[in-house]
Amino acid sequence: MKYFQYTNIGPRSKNEDSLYAGIHFNSVFAFIADGVGGLPHGDIASKYVINEFKKNIEADKKLSFKNLLINTNSGIEHLATKELNVDFIGTTFSGLYANQKKIKGIHIGDSRVILIRNERISELTVSHNEAGRLLRENKINKKESENYNRKNILENVLGSKKYFDFMEFNIDSKSNDRIIISTDGFHESITDEIILRISNKYKSIDKVYRGLTIEIENRILKDNTSFILIEL
Repeated sequence: MKYFQYTNIGPRSKNEDSLYAGIHFNSVFAFIADGVGGLPHGDIASKYVINEFKKNIEADKKLSFKNLLINTNSGIEHLATKELNVDFIGTTFSGLYANQKKIKGIHIGDSRVILIRNERISELTVSHNEAGRLLRENKINKKESENYNRKNILENVLGSKKYFDFMEFNIDSKSNDRIIISTDGFHESITDEIILRISNKYKSIDKVYRGLTIEIENRILKDNTSFILIEL
């Protein structure tokens, strides 16, 4: 098992993406969060959830991802109203652990988890924004969703009971599976076709990582851009 992490502030004055990856108990644990634009303290919200999930790895009494996310949502609400004196701060979150048996995770917002297996990409998460919902309702197609002018409108997000609706995923893993967890700055800059071309070109995961970072750094970024690359 091997992993790489990357983050780029892009054109923003502040990086509101937070991420973590590490190997524990013969599994890769990886978490990524993107503070909600248009709200204050997005960097604080994203760091908060990453830190909560990191602490849980080594806790004596570990919580399930589901219960931990529920507790974290309440914690962010309290942080906003009681310590930061604002009504609402928010963040996306995609987190998982993966080993030679399974890939299990939890997700809310418009960050993304994809699996590359047998030279094909499959999405393990759905986008909790307006464009993603319309796509699932077959009201727009995939190409239209990519160019949809309100795709920045999040419908589910961590930080408020009103918008707190998450999804979980749990699949069997296979040797040489590759996983990419990314914020929207990444997967809106690089198409799946480019990701797949780079992955299929190289047997070495190190070279895949370099190929992806070169693609990112040769583009004009519109947002903070972060990803975690994993090979099992």
